[in-house]
Amino acid sequence: MTPSPFSSTNISVHGEGIPNVVMEYMALQKPVIATYCPGTMEIVNDGYTGFLIEPRDPGKLADKINYLLNNVALAESMGRNGSEKLYQEFSLPVMGENLLKLYQSLAQ
Repeated sequence: MTPSPFSSTNISVHGEGIPNVVMEYMALQKPVIATYCPGTMEIVNDGYTGFLIEPRDPGKLADKINYLLNNVALAESMGRNGSEKLYQEFSLPVMGENLLKLYQSLAQ
């Protein structure tokens, strides 16, 4: 049987880096609800910039969405926290400096 091209990523076979959509939401100061996977876990701090949930758990996803809809101040705070984290750790100047340091360390 051929797998559906629309099925979700099987992280036991292959993973994903940091999804662009996560960074886009953070840049827009929105809280993120995402599944546990290495790239996402690198940028989303559970309970601080959003929520991390187990893959394939639509009930938990619905719970977290409802929770944020009913806790607007928390959602706004998570959005601000995510935007700040994105700027501090993943802005072009920071990423450029980190890449330069990596190249310098490899050249020695």
